[in-house]
Amino acid sequence: MKILFIASATNWDGANVALYNLIAGLCKLHETFVLTPKGNGRFLVELNKIGVHHESYPYRLTIYPRGRNPFKRLINLVKMLSERKKTQLAIESIIKEYHPDIVHTNVGPLDIALEVCLKHRIPHVWHQREYQDLDFHMHSFPSKKDFKKRIHTTGNYNIAITKGVFQHWNLTSQDKIIYDGVFSKNQVPLSCTVKSNYFLFAGRIQEAKGVHVVLNAFAKFSLKYKDYQLLLAGRIFTGSPYQKRCEKIIEDNSLAKRVHFLGERTDVYELMSKAQALIVASRFEGFGFITTEAMWNDCLVIGKNIAGTKEQFDNGVAETGHEIGLRFLTESELIERMCFAVNNDTREMRSYAQKTVMEKYTIEQCCNKTEEYYKEIVSNYNK
Repeated sequence: MKILFIASATNWDGANVALYNLIAGLCKLHETFVLTPKGNGRFLVELNKIGVHHESYPYRLTIYPRGRNPFKRLINLVKMLSERKKTQLAIESIIKEYHPDIVHTNVGPLDIALEVCLKHRIPHVWHQREYQDLDFHMHSFPSKKDFKKRIHTTGNYNIAITKGVFQHWNLTSQDKIIYDGVFSKNQVPLSCTVKSNYFLFAGRIQEAKGVHVVLNAFAKFSLKYKDYQLLLAGRIFTGSPYQKRCEKIIEDNSLAKRVHFLGERTDVYELMSKAQALIVASRFEGFGFITTEAMWNDCLVIGKNIAGTKEQFDNGVAETGHEIGLRFLTESELIERMCFAVNNDTREMRSYAQKTVMEKYTIEQCCNKTEEYYKEIVSNYNK
């Protein structure tokens, strides 16, 4: 089988790590080709390591541009539409030369391949990873109504990464729920018996990830627990209004010596294994790749009890009969969970969490289910 994947970025974030894990598993048995936007991120480096062919073209998400300046938004909208047309022509050329059996777009808010696939009668698989408006304040172009109509087009097939995403987009019996593959079943997790005196946040420093919630909670927690620190590992949008908002919280609470922005790190798993807990405060997480990574690496997760984070916790209860993390909704509940984490033995909870990951989120399981779905689609497509 020949598979053309359409990626949304070249950086090493949850969506791209999940895509890489899928490609790395499938490329051993199937011919794979990856289209990416222009960039030089780690995703391309990792594809090169496993010998997967890829090409880059200038394109961006099919959403209304964001920002305060209406003139810049208009310019970016024109650029998006222009790039979209050029990239569609490139996809058409690739299809004519490469003859893929499946074209697989990795994220929902990227609509550059469907029309070309329909024209050439090639099945299109659309990975729905986001709530879009609820989690990232994205607004589909030209409208949410149009997006919903397009994902239900005959010839398009959807993979939702959670039950919640599946329900949000009103997907049907021909679509599938397939959890991301986070670890290989043969992989050995990290573990640390004695935890260090810090909490960890891992992810992009942006409002959707709830960094301000974590900072405000830590400020109040630290009034009593003065020997704890907060480490934030993730991409920082330098000079952004949100970064300035976070810096003001730190300044107002005199936390400069106790809160540390680490930037993007290659040792996140080690940081997880030593942390008191990973705090996941995302407004509306699709799946929560980082949550699974933490649970695998013997790290307690304190997570907002909503969307993908809640679903992972609920899956743990169904799988083990026990809670696998500490849930919160309000800032005061988050502070209480942080206090609980430093005053109680959480080894049993962490053990149940790790067991859940091993049962539900392996790369092998994700690859097998996706491959089966591909074969089902191809065998039924022209009937």
